[in-house]
Order: sequence, then structure tokens, then C-alpha cells
Amino acid sequence: MDKETLSNYGWIVILVLILAVMIALAGPFGNFIAGAIKSTTAGLFEVNQNALNNTGLITIPDQEFDGTGTNDDANNESADNFVPGLYQTGAIVKYENGEDISAMLIKTWDELVAEKAVNVLNGTVYTIGDWYSGNESSDALAGDLLLPNDGTIKTLGTYDEELGGRYAFQGCKKLTGVVIPNSINGIILERTGEPEIDFLYAQAGQPFAGCESLTNIVVEEGNDYLYAENNCLILKGYNVIISGFSNSTIPTDGSVTTIGMLAFAGQTNLDTISIPETITCIGGNAFRRCTSLKEVTLPSSLTDTDGEQLFAGCTSLETATFLGGITKLEDAMFWDCTALKSVYIPVSVKDIMPDAFDNCPNLTDVYYQGNQEEWEQVHIYYNNTVVQNATIHYNSTK
Repeated sequence: MDKETLSNYGWIVILVLILAVMIALAGPFGNFIAGAIKSTTAGLFEVNQNALNNTGLITIPDQEFDGTGTNDDANNESADNFVPGLYQTGAIVKYENGEDISAMLIKTWDELVAEKAVNVLNGTVYTIGDWYSGNESSDALAGDLLLPNDGTIKTLGTYDEELGGRYAFQGCKKLTGVVIPNSINGIILERTGEPEIDFLYAQAGQPFAGCESLTNIVVEEGNDYLYAENNCLILKGYNVIISGFSNSTIPTDGSVTTIGMLAFAGQTNLDTISIPETITCIGGNAFRRCTSLKEVTLPSSLTDTDGEQLFAGCTSLETATFLGGITKLEDAMFWDCTALKSVYIPVSVKDIMPDAFDNCPNLTDVYYQGNQEEWEQVHIYYNNTVVQNATIHYNSTK
């Protein structure tokens, strides 16, 4: 092959690659068009690569052509790259390119309020959709939500005599990301209406319960009340996780000691969770309806599960292990865990409360840390017949 032919091949390669990049970055339709030329680009490159390599004058390595022009890792962090103008006023957006913070506006905040996709009262988002007709989720909240930073929203969830507790964005299954500005300074709780008191008993303490697609939560730096770490929304000063998601990792450095009520509730894509030895308390309903969760181990540091239905409705859960410390299995703790086959119970447990294992038809094996005499001292309340009929394995450790 002569030098002129070699040069022509080189220019062809360069021009094709430049064309592919320009089209991919051209605008909202770039990805579609780039995908259409993907196979052509790859084919031309392979032909010219082989021809050039055969000359022995140059070696061109293999290349990957994804035809998208976007960075997947950047797209996964889309809520970090908020558009300042939209962030100020609030909006639902979809990020077109993770390398470029430009976004496609879906709805402005004013439109969401006007359509009652969000309901605001005295500076608080207290519910979404039409609560009273049972439509608790809103298809309008699909994408990344940039909460307004202009002071119009100060808290999420509310409590008063007329409205009672509300869950803010509960059940927004299409919500993918949330940016919380520093102007939002609290999650209002039901029992007292004060954020600082009885947070474990809060019926409005989890503003994102059931947001099963929400995988990116960001809190603006400087927020005095909340912060996010490992995709967990955490209450400052109280070491409690308010909200967790399917891709959350619970911090292990001691900065978190409590998993709050409803924290992971409704996270149907959560298939595994590591609960570190730094956790001492878990609120009721914390993992309710995590229908993909198959196994859970609760650490010996855990001394309190303050509330009912901790794992209720976890229909894929097969094994539950308590390593020690806890003194009772709360009401309906494993209610409707229809796949549960075995449970490891420490000698510290003295009470198995009503309905703890109700509707667990496949529970056949109980592994008990103590001996038979100690097991017979455990008070087993009503609707736990399945435990009494199971095979008890004494002096078991795990």
C-alpha cells in the first residue's frame, strides 16, 4: 500500500470520528442519530484499522463505539449538576447530557403546584397528588426534582389538627433524583409537630417512602438540618437516617446510630442491606415492603426496634438473623413474610410479640442461641403458632 492510499485511509478515519462526535453532541436528538450511525462508524473503523495495521507502518488499537456521546457515570450523578436558574425556582427536569448541566424542563414548580402534583401549606410540602381520593403518587413527578431555593418551601411533611401527618413525596415511583436546598430546614414529625422530638414515632418523618426509583439525593452544602451521605438522607445532630434508597449504604463510622421509622419502606428494588455494628435502634416499618430483600442480619449493637412491622411485607425474605442485644421481637415484625424459612434468635430475646410471625407459612426452622430451658421461658404471644410448630435448634450460633 502506497503512502497516498495510507493518507486517504487516515483522513477517512478522522472525518468519520469527527462526524460521529459532532452528531452525538448536537442536541436532544444527538443520541438517536448517533445510535443510527453506530454500526456504520464501527464498521468503517474496523476496515480502515485492519488496512492501516497491515501496512506495518502504524498500529491502531481497538476502540469502543457506544453511539451516545454521553458519560454514564456523569448521568448517574445528574442531580448534582443542577441548573442554577431552575434550582432557584424549583422544577422537574431530565438531564440530557451528564457532561453538560443543561437539562430538559419537564415542569416548573408553579405548574406542579397549580396541577396539585404537590400540595403546599404555609411553606410546607405536606402531600402530593390527590390524597383524599387515594391517588397518593403523581406521575407528574417523574425525573429529577429540584426543590425551590427561594424560601417558599421550608419543610417537608407537616402536622396539624386538621391535616394530621403527611408523607410529602410518598409513593412517587417515578422520581429519580432530589436536590434539597439549604432553605429547607426540617422534616416535620407527627407526634409533636417538632422536628427535635420523638423522631422515631413520626408518621411524616419519611418524606420519600416508596420512591422506589429514587437513586440520587443531594443536600445543598450549608443546610443546618439535613445532609446526605452514601445516598442516605440524615438528620444532623441526631445520627438518624430519615430516608434510604435501593442503592444506599449505611455509614459505618458511627455518624449514624438510628435507622428512622419508614426509612427504607417501599424500596422494592432493595435486594441487600448491610446494617453495621454502630446501629443501636431501628424505627418501626423501617424496611416494610422491601419486596426484593432476601436476607438480613441485625447486629449485636441493636438494642431497640421501636415500632411495629419492621420487615412486614418483605415477601422475598428467606432468612433473618439477630446477633444479640435485642430483648423482644416487636408486633408484626415479620408479618406477611411469606418466603421466610429460618430465623436466628439470640438468648437475649424474652418476648415474641403478637403477630410477629403471622402469615409466615414457610417458617420451619428457629435457631436459638440458648438451651431448651431458656427457650421455654420466652413469652410467645398470640398469632405466632408457626414459631411454636417450627423445629427449634438449641445452642445455635451464627
